[in-house]
Amino acid sequence: MSIFVFDKKLTVRYPKNPCCKLIEELMSNATYGEKWNFEFTDKLEITVGDYEKAELSGNDFVINVSENGIYVGAESYAGIAHGYVTLIENIKYDHKNDLFFAECGTKREKPVIDFRCLHLCLFPETGLRSLQKSIRAAGAVKYSHLIIEFWGTYKYDGFKELSWSCGFTKEELKPYLDEARALGMELIPMFNHLGHASSCRGFYGKHVVLDQNPKLAYLYNLHGWEWNYKLTEVRERLRGVRRELMELCGEGSYFHLGCDEAQRNMDAEYGYSVAEYINEIQDELEKEGRRGIIWADMLLCKEAFKDAAEKTEANSKKETADALVNTLSKNLIIADWQYEITADVWDTTRYFVGLGFDVVCCPWEKVSNVKAAYRNASSLGLKGEIHTTWHTLYKNFPSLVLSGILMWYGENDMAAEWGKTRLFTAELLRKFCPSDGSFEDASWTDRTVGPAL
Repeated sequence: MSIFVFDKKLTVRYPKNPCCKLIEELMSNATYGEKWNFEFTDKLEITVGDYEKAELSGNDFVINVSENGIYVGAESYAGIAHGYVTLIENIKYDHKNDLFFAECGTKREKPVIDFRCLHLCLFPETGLRSLQKSIRAAGAVKYSHLIIEFWGTYKYDGFKELSWSCGFTKEELKPYLDEARALGMELIPMFNHLGHASSCRGFYGKHVVLDQNPKLAYLYNLHGWEWNYKLTEVRERLRGVRRELMELCGEGSYFHLGCDEAQRNMDAEYGYSVAEYINEIQDELEKEGRRGIIWADMLLCKEAFKDAAEKTEANSKKETADALVNTLSKNLIIADWQYEITADVWDTTRYFVGLGFDVVCCPWEKVSNVKAAYRNASSLGLKGEIHTTWHTLYKNFPSLVLSGILMWYGENDMAAEWGKTRLFTAELLRKFCPSDGSFEDASWTDRTVGPAL
């Protein structure tokens, strides 16, 4: 077996990026704390030593390891980042000779699914360290896009009541967003434009705005659950929110508008009205070069799926759902979240595809559902997937890793065995986000189940 031995006298040349510090740290983590020389250049390639170039041949990246050097090439920075994390994962340690090496050979990869998105929630209870672990894990399994939904945790300049006092400023968030960009992910801004207007889970009854300023109750319907979107003031305030979030997230092609679990059992007039509202926002987004994404449940009626073998998320009456799907712009992307379905093809997704919409399917925590979403996206040739995490990330973190593996590699050995995926997730975090021996910071959770360790 021929190998390349990492020599600390050598320089790693890497493209300039939003977080060069992270790139250096990942190499150090992979080599048990060793420090390496880095040079950040304008070239779209990674090189070490006396390297030999290799052809990309239509792939996302190529890695060529020879005895004298390493070359990583790609057509985009995202491809370079994907190649780098793959190289990091393949660095090995020879404990007998106390050296780090990579096996010689050429590796080319490209994803099975192009749009591979992770949706994270930043709750007041979440904390930035948990956010960082999720971002780094997503980068390690090569997600292409990242949504961070702020649940009362981002301090807006133009609407201060949208954040609790424990929220974060753009300056506090920037280092973590830069890490996501350095790992090759495009940030997708998100804000709920209809239901969930409390920026809190309805289960607990908190309301980020009205608990601070009850005089603003006129901005809402349904006791604060839904934005009173017919008011010009509401539309102007939300327009300002979109501007701030787009500035925070930087250039991109999408904006997630939410719009799930809004008013229920309404009529066709309500459906047409909501569709007009969403279409107006979509028109504005198109001027920014973006497409809106909306959750699918309000576009589906329970009657149509009452005989389904598995529970289907459908939250409108027929007349409301019909008005929405017949009026909404086809430039919108439908995010079909179905958390109980385990079938290889989802009837709801097939329905939206038949109507001419671009669709992304959205799994959550259950392994069978995650695998079904991948098969659904593959079978129907969907735009991609958005893996959701919600409030159970602390115990179902490996599911986001499983989704990433499936969307990049397909159903390989790692994805086939859940126990193996969990062990891989723990190993991945030790390499990409080490705890430095802290019990509380180790792995993906600070909680234990059963007796204390």
